[in-house]
Amino acid sequence: MKKWLKTLALTGLIAFATAPLLACDEASGKSAYEIAVENGFEGTEAEWLESLKGQNGSNGQDGKPGQQGPAGENGQTPYIGENGNWFIGTTDTGIKAEGTDGADGENGQTPYIGENGNWFIGTTDTGVKAEGTDGADGEDGEDGIGIQGISIRTNDKWGISKTYVFTMSDGTTREVDFLDMVYGTEYGAASKSDVTTLLAYGVSHIKLMNDLVMDVVIEDTMDVTINLNGHTLTNESDHTIVNNGQLTVTDSVGTGVVDNVTHAKAALSNEVGGVVVLEGGMFTRSKENGKNSIENGGNSYYAIRNYGEMTMEDGVVVYQNGRYSSLVENGWYDGNKNESKQEAYLTINGGHFEGGLNTIKNDDWGNLVIQGGTFTNVAQAVVLNWNVAEINGGSFQASQEATAIFLNGYLNGTMDQGKLTIVAMDDYSKEIPLLMQMGGSATAGTITVFDEETLASAVLMSGKPTVVLGNDLVMNVEIAEKGNVTLDLNGHTLSSDQVRKATILNNGQLTVMDSTASGTITRETTSNYYVIQNEGILTIKDVNVKNENLSDPSSLIANNPSCSSENPAELVIESGTYYSAASNAVKNDEYGVLTIKDGIFETKSTLHASIQNWATMTIDGGKFKGSYQAVTVCAYMKQQNKTVINGGYFATPVSIYFRNGYDSYEAGSISFEIYGGTFEGRFEEHPTDTLKETDSLVLKGGTYAQNPTEFPTKIVVAEGYTVQQQDEYYVIAKTDLQ
Repeated sequence: MKKWLKTLALTGLIAFATAPLLACDEASGKSAYEIAVENGFEGTEAEWLESLKGQNGSNGQDGKPGQQGPAGENGQTPYIGENGNWFIGTTDTGIKAEGTDGADGENGQTPYIGENGNWFIGTTDTGVKAEGTDGADGEDGEDGIGIQGISIRTNDKWGISKTYVFTMSDGTTREVDFLDMVYGTEYGAASKSDVTTLLAYGVSHIKLMNDLVMDVVIEDTMDVTINLNGHTLTNESDHTIVNNGQLTVTDSVGTGVVDNVTHAKAALSNEVGGVVVLEGGMFTRSKENGKNSIENGGNSYYAIRNYGEMTMEDGVVVYQNGRYSSLVENGWYDGNKNESKQEAYLTINGGHFEGGLNTIKNDDWGNLVIQGGTFTNVAQAVVLNWNVAEINGGSFQASQEATAIFLNGYLNGTMDQGKLTIVAMDDYSKEIPLLMQMGGSATAGTITVFDEETLASAVLMSGKPTVVLGNDLVMNVEIAEKGNVTLDLNGHTLSSDQVRKATILNNGQLTVMDSTASGTITRETTSNYYVIQNEGILTIKDVNVKNENLSDPSSLIANNPSCSSENPAELVIESGTYYSAASNAVKNDEYGVLTIKDGIFETKSTLHASIQNWATMTIDGGKFKGSYQAVTVCAYMKQQNKTVINGGYFATPVSIYFRNGYDSYEAGSISFEIYGGTFEGRFEEHPTDTLKETDSLVLKGGTYAQNPTEFPTKIVVAEGYTVQQQDEYYVIAKTDLQ
């Protein structure tokens, strides 16, 4: 109606604009041009003026050239003299080069309109009208067409598509179509064409009235809620539902189903940029053959595939009988096909999920959060994670055929990061492993744990997992002989309260670190044993290890306490703090290999040292403090002691304490060398387990508070080196060549 009224107004405006305008001219005499026309001239006034010009005469003959006269003398160039006059040569012309400023002129007069309507300048009437005279009235336009009546016609069964019918005064009709929808109103769809029509209308809520067979596509501009209403929606040839926009699926009855019967097609596929909320309904693939990858009959796929953002609530059921494809796929099977590099997000707040090779597969670029729900698997894993997943609740059940509850890993660390966080679970099957590395992955990835059971399972994984503490834990951590684990304290405390059992026992390869440099490993004060016992290969950095039990005679860290000579333990300490109230901070036992790069080592015991070395040790740096001894160097049971000190600060009364022999056992030999470091204390040897002839103690560097040649030991300064006093210290340096 509004468009037609605008047309009528526009027609009247055009008629008015094209009507002739009348004007009046004052009488005047005839011009020369008019007289010429009356006398037969044909053409414009400009052509007449051009005709008045006579023709050019012919050119005269050129005269003979005259003889060249003699060359004249060079003229003199005028110049301005000091008095400001023009000079020619030496002659003052008396003419100023610049004229004097003239007097200011009077202000001009501004034209104005007089009472008679003419332009005036001062008191002079120019006779020129400031405004023209009105023209004559134009002719009347034609009569317009009016509206005699308006009616509305409904075009469909829902009353959505309507038409305004305008009956005009001349007997004609004009029609305007429009959609009349109420947002939030459910419109019933009994057929495929009904669904197609309602989607085309842009209806926000569609309620199925029958079982339907069709492929439903939600465009990126749509925001639609589909109520299954207890009916079944089955695909024709493609994914049953493809969502590019915003989609909510509900089921007011509770028996609604979204099914797919075609190979390599899903019941629901949420595309990049799509947002889906599932509040009800069962999503399934009813034609799955229930067989594994070897016996797959050629009809298999995910029941749900998500490339966008999806949320699942209680009331949702996802089920299939197959064991070839996973039940739910979040992310890309091949992350290289994700050209947009956008991540997929799946949040499961509840529901029931059963079947598939993996019940939930969080694939490349996928981000998964499980808050609740029941998950049951019979083949590979309940949850397979390639990228980033967090478990905050839910029940995870699997049969004996399953590999593990959680499989984790990654390949390249970009589109798949292998980060799994297990905060809490309602329950899970204990008959199968909780955690395992995914086959085909480069590593087992990173596992963040919040309870003892999960930690115990995580450190047993193959594939070099990184295990991160999510909070403080009290338990004994044991690394298996074939284990290869990185343990990140993440600012938390790991402790133990069991007697004769270390907080950490390493039989494999272990790196203990802290990404915040504030994590602590300790023991409860009622238990007596090592805090860390290393029987394998251990690296420690950026952690705090302490035992504040004054009655505990055990060393803080024991390296190779089993005294194995076949596979001696190796300990590398890169940084951190190490404190023992009653014993050694670090004991490197027989056949052990110890390397200290940096750190702070302290004992309050007057009978023990911050470092006790029975085998092979290299110190490159660090601070070593104690009530009496900083470092003890011991030989025992024919075991050779080899100690090299390249740096460090030794701040105890006795910096180095030597002991060869123990409890009358036949001793080995000591090879001791210093290349650097600062030694505030003296060097001593045991009063009875004294140094032997085979022992070698050589200085090739270092800074000493006491002259090292005066130490009551077998210490010698290496050939080519001398002791030089610098201020209050003595320095071992190479002899200057003369």
